[in-house]
Parts: sequence; C-alpha cells; structure tokens
Amino acid sequence: MNVKSMLEGPDHIEYVVKDVEGFVEFFKMFGFEVFRRTDHHHGSVEMKLPGNDFIFEFHAKEGSENLGIEHISFATHDIDALAAELKAKKIDLDGPKFIPPTDRVIFNCKDPNGFKFQIASTEPVAIEKYKKLRARASDTKKFFERKP
Repeated sequence: MNVKSMLEGPDHIEYVVKDVEGFVEFFKMFGFEVFRRTDHHHGSVEMKLPGNDFIFEFHAKEGSENLGIEHISFATHDIDALAAELKAKKIDLDGPKFIPPTDRVIFNCKDPNGFKFQIASTEPVAIEKYKKLRARASDTKKFFERKP
C-alpha cells in the first residue's frame, strides 16, 4: 500500500470559537444538526448536515489557541499501515492514540508550514486495539505512582 491510497477523505474540521452556542445556532441556519456534545476541550459540539458524515467540531478558545480552524482531519481505513508508511518516510507522528470523547483513533503530524495535520479512524478494530493500549498505559502509570 502507499500513502495516497489510504486516505478516504475529510473526517472533520476543528474550529476554535469565542461562543460555541452562537456557532451552533449559526450553523443550524444552514441546515446543520447537532451530532453530539462531548467533554473534549471542556465542551465541544459536533455538527453534521443530514445524510453526510463530515463533522464540524466547535470548541471554545483554550490557552494560546487562535480563533478559527485549528486543524483538518482526514479519515483512513488503516491507521496503522498509514502511520508505518509515514514513519518510514521519516515523518514524526504523535500517535496513533485513542481519544475517548470522540471515539476515534488519531495521529498528528505537521504540514510543511508547521501546522497540525491529523489522520483519524473510526474503524472498530483500531478503536478496540487502542482502547486496550490506553488502558494498559493507564495501569502502568498507576503502578509507578503508587507510594511504597
């Protein structure tokens, strides 16, 4: 496989906003519907157009984030194979890792301008694998945090 054949298209756009509910109402005017609300970023709202799986995720500005598009995420059907291909090309990756509030497995890298470029998978096999890895990592962390 090669990198070009592993992307399926856009998964979501994360948008940093001043007023989450204001954006929800604005996007509703164009026919978008709330898909779900999560505790991701201390309160995100994901919206879709009916019959379309593409998600706009809105969350309030945190820390040094800039208002506007924070990143665009692309979907893949094989996140492990794509990560391996990119690592072989010496691309530095953050992940793959499971993100519980969004029920996705993601990894991030940087584009040539230094901005976040994200790949996401909602494939059940990847989700189960990375949920287990996350649980093991959490158990290991708890082990080392124990007092003698």
